[in-house]
Amino acid sequence: MMKRVFVNASAAKSGGGATIIETFLAAKAHDNKVQYIIASPVKPKKLGDNQIWIKKRTSMIGTIFYAMVGSWFVSKKYNCQSIISFSNVNTLLPTRKVTYFQNMLVLTGSSFKWVAIRYLAKLTLRNNTLVAQTPYVKEQLLEFFGEQCKVLVKWPGIDIRKNKNINIDS
Repeated sequence: MMKRVFVNASAAKSGGGATIIETFLAAKAHDNKVQYIIASPVKPKKLGDNQIWIKKRTSMIGTIFYAMVGSWFVSKKYNCQSIISFSNVNTLLPTRKVTYFQNMLVLTGSSFKWVAIRYLAKLTLRNNTLVAQTPYVKEQLLEFFGEQCKVLVKWPGIDIRKNKNINIDS
């Protein structure tokens, strides 16, 4: 039976977020061991045979609520074993998870939005692997969240599943 991974990209409307999703999906298009269920506001330009797209658009507080609660229910509807979130936070509910941090403002922003996301991200650390784009961001994440957290440095499109330190397939 093929493993299933839910990809939460519900806030990736355009720009860098949408580009990261497109790159990620292109890298996964020929993975014959995993089926990806992708929730995003814009249909990806190209979907692999192993990828199913679900239209889901969120913004602001809706993005946080969907990432922390709603995505888990949708992932269970599709019998997914894990969740990859591109929303800087991930589900509070029990599952294997990977959270891709694409915005340094999560750690440095002083507005209510960024302070709230920072606090809520701390709540989702259990069974969570964090992915940063640079060694600097990794250092900042470890400093903020503590050494108990798993942080990997990966560029968009790099296989974050096939890493000896991440096991979301079993």
